[in-house]
Amino acid sequence: MSFFMNYEQHGRIKALDGIRALAIIFVLLRHALKPIVDSYGFHPFFTPFMNMGAFGVDLFFVLSGYFITKSYLRLREEDQFVKIYLYKRILRIFPNYFAALFGTILIVYVTQPERSVTFFQDFLVSALFMQDYLGARFNPVFWSLGVEEKFYLCALLFLPYVFRQLERRGMRSVVILLGGVAVFSMVARVVSYIYIGTPEARSYEYFLYVRTPFHACLEPFLVGIFIAVYEMKHKRSDQSLHGIAGVVLLMSCSAFLVYLFAGRWYSEVSYFSAAFSETIFALMAGGLVFGALFNGGFRWFSSKPMYVVSVLSYSLYLVHMPLIYPSMQLSSYFSFHGSVSFLFIYLALVIFTSLCLYYFVEKPFLKMKDRLF
Repeated sequence: MSFFMNYEQHGRIKALDGIRALAIIFVLLRHALKPIVDSYGFHPFFTPFMNMGAFGVDLFFVLSGYFITKSYLRLREEDQFVKIYLYKRILRIFPNYFAALFGTILIVYVTQPERSVTFFQDFLVSALFMQDYLGARFNPVFWSLGVEEKFYLCALLFLPYVFRQLERRGMRSVVILLGGVAVFSMVARVVSYIYIGTPEARSYEYFLYVRTPFHACLEPFLVGIFIAVYEMKHKRSDQSLHGIAGVVLLMSCSAFLVYLFAGRWYSEVSYFSAAFSETIFALMAGGLVFGALFNGGFRWFSSKPMYVVSVLSYSLYLVHMPLIYPSMQLSSYFSFHGSVSFLFIYLALVIFTSLCLYYFVEKPFLKMKDRLF
């Protein structure tokens, strides 16, 4: 019995494993280096690392839009489509999530007992996946899980309408529909930005009301849906698309590199950035996914190390943030340079904990899901 799922698994898109691995690496680097930046001050060297996190989350959202649409296409003819769809999502998301949630609560209780007065309220928000609207107080990165869960539910209503439009009026109608929803998301962000008084970029209000709510994060999912629909109409084996996909991939990578080094993201916010930042991220992330899907991407996208990171990506995402504070506490007991000891201890704890979570929780439930469906 292999420790990880089969690397040669039939139907798996290896290049997209590489994209998923990139997404979690971006998020992990951003949060791993933040305590060092906070302790020693911001230096231009850290600019690209601080910019990675938000883009990594949007990569995850684009992949979710793509894979959920593909799942819908596979399951929509089933007699109990909704039941199967929901069971598959529950078995995929809930076991790991609630194991990580209870583990996070334990860490917070031990390291920050003064917060115990709000434990029940914070737990209820997390258990109901309302962190994107009410704040993820136990684990800040859990906000994206709230967004994902709402997308899974909305997809049950939205995707049938998308494919009815495709069948009746063609691809142009789908583009108009997805574009209209994207405009709604842009307008909603601007309205929220104005309503709360044009807050500073790093303020809690900006993050809670403009960045994290589900209705403000729609563009990456829409791009993922578009890629899945486009793939249905134009097969990946179509050689004529390889060159176009390669150009799209290189353009997206170039835009991403410019973004990484252009300046510290969220240093300030304007009406333009409130409206279009998520759209720009979604298009860049979509370009990477589209290029990797139809062109294969760079060879290392499909490498086995990237596959391993991809398999662990969900567990890594869930555990990496709560382990920052314990790692800082542990590193204070070592005499060598604080940042070096912190990074070593932090990465060791994150890798060990994610392996445990994957092996003892995630993998058994994934096998159960495969047996049932």
